[in-house]
Amino acid sequence: MFRILLYVAGAVIAAIVIVLALSARTYTPPFVDGTGKTLPNSIAEERRIVLGGWDQYVLVRSRNKANPILLFVHGGPGTPEMPLVRVYNNDLENDFVFVNWDQRGTGKSYASNIDPKTITLDQITRDLDQLVDQLRAEFGKSKVLFVCHSWGTQLCLSYLAQHANKASAYIAI
Repeated sequence: MFRILLYVAGAVIAAIVIVLALSARTYTPPFVDGTGKTLPNSIAEERRIVLGGWDQYVLVRSRNKANPILLFVHGGPGTPEMPLVRVYNNDLENDFVFVNWDQRGTGKSYASNIDPKTITLDQITRDLDQLVDQLRAEFGKSKVLFVCHSWGTQLCLSYLAQHANKASAYIAI
């Protein structure tokens, strides 16, 4: 009996830790020069934005906001890759406005009250279009470079079939 209680207590503690980790505020360090001052015209932001009526999370980083926009579209559905992409691809932040998006219902865009009926290719494609338009407006660009992984390739192909004029390139992984 004690062993069962121990397992249950462990599961409850693990669930609490997971919920706290998903809801915790995180931090992305700024780009700084040799003296520790933030580089002018750089951007290092984590933000929530509303796409398709749902709060979604993006990480935006670049040494220079004038760089072209590179939008990473993760796999899954439901497989956020922000930590891995951030660690292993951070050199891209030197040459691009690197945007990493947690899609609806995924990663930091997850919430327990999401209606599963809203997690469809059609809806996420509309979310992607809103995100692309917001990024184009914010950074004054007419086109976005898409890097899409796994399920993200299907999502990007669906999107680009309707909005090819908003893409400078499409890279499938």
